[in-house]
Amino acid sequence: MALIASSEQRILTTLAHISAHTFVEATQKLAVVTRRAEASSGYLSSAELLLLKSALRDMTAIGT
Repeated sequence: MALIASSEQRILTTLAHISAHTFVEATQKLAVVTRRAEASSGYLSSAELLLLKSALRDMTAIGT
């Protein structure tokens, strides 16, 4: 189980480092974070927080 959790964290971190170029891509990042937050009673891991910040940064860049 620890291997799966570690792999999930690496995937989320990698996704957070990829810039979204469209609003749809940024929204998909937010959807991943939202689903994971709902599954864990609202608590986010450090990788999930990194993904959230990345999505918000991308949305800001797309909007300007």
